[in-house]
Amino acid sequence: MNKRFLCFLVFKLVFLSVGFSQESAKEVLRAKILNYPTPPDTGLVNLLNSISTEYMLVKPDSMIYFATESIQIARKVKYPLGEARAIGNMAKAYYVKGSYDLSLKHAISAKSASEKINDKLGLAYALNSIGLIHLTQNKNEEAIQDFLKALKLATEINSVKIQASVYINLGLAYTEYNRPDVALKYLGIGLEHCKKHSLNSYSAMLLNRMAETYYSLKKYERALEHYRLVLSKPEYKNSWEYSLAYSGIARIQFERGLLAEAIDNAEKALLYARQVNAKYDISRALKILYAAHQKQNDYINAFKYLELEKLYSDSLFNEAKEKEINRLHLQLKQSENLQLQKLNEQNREQLKFIRKVTIVIAALALFLLIKTILIFRFSRQKSKLNHDLKIKSQAVEEQNQLILKQNVQLETLNQTKDQLFSIIGHDLRAPFGSILKAMEMMREGGLSEAELKFFLDGFYEKLRETSDMLDNLVTWASSQQLGINARPVSLDLSRQADEILSIYDILLKEKNIELKHFPSPDTNVFADPDHVRIIIQNLIANAIKFTPQDGEISIFYTADADRIAIHIKDSGIGIPAEKISKLFNLAGKEISTYGTKNEKGIGIGLLLVKRFADENAALISIESKEGEGSEFKVSFGRRGPVG
Repeated sequence: MNKRFLCFLVFKLVFLSVGFSQESAKEVLRAKILNYPTPPDTGLVNLLNSISTEYMLVKPDSMIYFATESIQIARKVKYPLGEARAIGNMAKAYYVKGSYDLSLKHAISAKSASEKINDKLGLAYALNSIGLIHLTQNKNEEAIQDFLKALKLATEINSVKIQASVYINLGLAYTEYNRPDVALKYLGIGLEHCKKHSLNSYSAMLLNRMAETYYSLKKYERALEHYRLVLSKPEYKNSWEYSLAYSGIARIQFERGLLAEAIDNAEKALLYARQVNAKYDISRALKILYAAHQKQNDYINAFKYLELEKLYSDSLFNEAKEKEINRLHLQLKQSENLQLQKLNEQNREQLKFIRKVTIVIAALALFLLIKTILIFRFSRQKSKLNHDLKIKSQAVEEQNQLILKQNVQLETLNQTKDQLFSIIGHDLRAPFGSILKAMEMMREGGLSEAELKFFLDGFYEKLRETSDMLDNLVTWASSQQLGINARPVSLDLSRQADEILSIYDILLKEKNIELKHFPSPDTNVFADPDHVRIIIQNLIANAIKFTPQDGEISIFYTADADRIAIHIKDSGIGIPAEKISKLFNLAGKEISTYGTKNEKGIGIGLLLVKRFADENAALISIESKEGEGSEFKVSFGRRGPVG
């Protein structure tokens, strides 16, 4: 089974009994908390838990905030049930964020708290959460046992929604365990359960899950039957499930050569998937549309859908890699806990040994009171033993400090490697993938002159973006690994900028941007020439990238007694306030932004600007307003480093 699809589907189903919140519901709850009487009591704890639950799938950080407040108040008013439920909410929020180690920690804590007060509902939720985390670790047997325990508890307390959720999770677990027969059994039981209790959303999901299982078994007619059942009942209407059903039908029609029908159903799937921004379902529908149009020799539409699909598939790939990193982090934590347990056991053995030694020493001391000669002899032996032990302890401490220092260095290098591969995997795969696919179409022939020009223009844009990105990546990676050694000299900042401007003539002409440079006669600063060149190049390239057609860029200078500053001001799209604080600290998808001609930006250039500026004691400031442009100011010392 497609692992990415499993993770995505579990994300949808993990806490399905809560459902998507309505804004009106959150507003009502917020109003209640504002008007809540003092002092706090159990009612406030329950209200905070309700608010926390409402934010689960949309703002997990807000969910954590309200759950934390609930825990503090629950402990203050001695309300263990409310505390247990809040801890369970923390486990759910961290699961949604992909922090599986923290999710497992809180789920186990919620399980323990629920067992102490015999809260079967909270215990069922905790077991369901633990099972889902085990699924992400490929511990299918353990996950199945957790789900069966949760199902037993949910049945005892007649919680129909938890039962429905667990049936779906059992279907997923047995599918991953390569037992589709058992998976279909539980999915079928779950479907009858949901029909009996009118749980329509769950019914639609179960039908789709069964259809996917039949498809994996190549039982296409059975799969079509279940997909169409989802679409045939108005009470099952759900954008997410409709998208999955339509794309499932389109996939089978494509394999049977029914291209027009496949395109029609894939377009419906895409429409519903976009309504809920379901990235996996959007990518799935786009893949079918691309393949079907390519079969029809409609290369323009095929290329259009391929471009869109690459955007979503790369985003899903990056999310999957982040979840994989979190899964490995959880395994590392568990391994560290096991090592800690072993260390504690060793310490206990050492304590036992020390007690025995103490008893022996006491016995010897008593004996030495009688034998004065032996007292002196054994006293010297003890002093020597303590001295040797102290020397060995010092040696062990020095070794531990050395190991700790090496671990810190290794962790820093490992983080750099992870960040570099994450950026390469996310941002370099897309342009190369697009170029390869387009070249395949060109090799097959049948392209008109206009289509060929369209592809060649696209090649140029992709290769230029990729070249700039690689230059910055190489410079950044080198600085991370080898460090930066500034060699400052006296240089003319204005002349340095003037020499760089000719590089961007073609880019400026393409976007018809007017660049105004106002040189100043007194712009000598003390800095490394190569570092200054990289700083100015990246800031000018950034300004061009985010300045629209027919825009304007100005470069001018200001000075005071100690510093000279270069200003690079554009009439571009501006920077959102929430991103300004991240510009010089992060790279990758958190700060990635497209330029005015869809130029790809990943933030590496600004990281280089910050690092080289710091090495040359330069100061950076930004003034930006969305829709009106940005101004970057970098000031250098006139006479060597200035604090």
